[in-house]
Amino acid sequence: MEITELEVEDFGDEDFDDPSPSANPSDGYGYGGVRRGSDNNSEVAPGEGRRSSGLRPSLGGVGAASPITMAEARALRLLLLGDENKKLSRSWMRQGLFFRGESSERSTRGDRRWPEVRGLGFGIIQIEGGPCGPLAVIQAELLRALLFGRSTVRNWADPDPNDRDAALVEAMAEILWRCRGRSGAAAVCIEGMERQFDGGRHFSADGLTERLLVHRPESKSELTALLAVPEVLGALRRPTGHGIALFVISAILSRGPMQVLLDMKGGLDGGSPKLIETHNYASQELVNLLLCGCAHSQVFDGNQYLSDKRPEGGDDEDSGDGVVTEEFFDLYHGRGGGKEDDDDITVLRGIPSRCDVGFLTLFEAYEYMEVGQNLKEPRCPIWVICSESHYSVLFSPEDNVRGVLEVYYYDELGDQEEEIRLGLDPKPRKRQLTAKEAEDSTELVPPIDLVIRTRWRGAAVDWNGSEPIL
Repeated sequence: MEITELEVEDFGDEDFDDPSPSANPSDGYGYGGVRRGSDNNSEVAPGEGRRSSGLRPSLGGVGAASPITMAEARALRLLLLGDENKKLSRSWMRQGLFFRGESSERSTRGDRRWPEVRGLGFGIIQIEGGPCGPLAVIQAELLRALLFGRSTVRNWADPDPNDRDAALVEAMAEILWRCRGRSGAAAVCIEGMERQFDGGRHFSADGLTERLLVHRPESKSELTALLAVPEVLGALRRPTGHGIALFVISAILSRGPMQVLLDMKGGLDGGSPKLIETHNYASQELVNLLLCGCAHSQVFDGNQYLSDKRPEGGDDEDSGDGVVTEEFFDLYHGRGGGKEDDDDITVLRGIPSRCDVGFLTLFEAYEYMEVGQNLKEPRCPIWVICSESHYSVLFSPEDNVRGVLEVYYYDELGDQEEEIRLGLDPKPRKRQLTAKEAEDSTELVPPIDLVIRTRWRGAAVDWNGSEPIL
């Protein structure tokens, strides 16, 4: 797929607020690729915010879409940002799923270019800090599709663009399908041409959320077909488009806002839960939602209880059909009337089962937490890495999780100029420093080495001529 070069205005660090979608008058498509219906040809000036006529466009014969409701939009804001009137920042609103050699971003801060690099053709590019969490999970699943997917790819490192797009579709479908709630349907959001409702006291328009149309594919094949529709995939792939925002919102609606809220309950901080942290990074709950389909707060295996009592009916609460009602807002704001755990039961919710791709973190190296085997020993030797408030990916092309002795490292924000291949020696002659020992040592130990040793205890790491990332 060819992605054209874009001119991008510099919005600085303020919240992104563009009241109208970017549309090409020659083709009639907005970001979401939804063409105006033949019975809805009246022109609307950008920003006027006329409400939708209720059309439910169908794309590629895969079913109709429903307009997002005000209740869903408010719930999304609370879950993402903890405030119905707060908006996603520029780094989340102008980040598509694109690759090297496809685009440059021109702004008053100078040209940013990502030229093709041999051996890194698989790599998604991150423009600014912030959405690294979901990007890393998508990258990990993309690698799983390229390396161990349904179709054979001759060159996983520099795949043919068509193979790469097919792998991206497979990756997104896998994530959204495992997020789906008990209703059985996933959700795919596209951006329509018109607002479905105006902003108000409980919701500030941001140019995207109020325009969303939601498809509800009821089978994995239907979901995959929808994501492969050129208009849908093109909107997700546009370099400085709304791709990552659309995908994250789709994941939340696939799980169901109420179920996401119930997933996040049980933490010990006592605050209002949110999926994007104060400093604009993805929370552990958001990363877990994409990795295992549940927005749980912990990374150990299963659930843990801080009392001898257990909730009636099992560990997981049923949120119903995913429709957002006043019960959601009552529960979120602690007004009572919602589904709450027994006052004497505190449940710490972890990873329910073995994941397809795993997760490792520098926090474990410093003994702040312990990652369970469901994430350390995934089905495929691919791990999302959390280090220094940033998410990246570690992986091996060898289909043997326990026998891995060589891994590749990829950082979507790192402007890598070469592939980084790391050799692992599980039984080195020289004892390797732990994280706490390294703090008191003059020896500089790359944080990635420390993360690797949470999975391969005591292993020595050889950067094979690449400059260690300190």
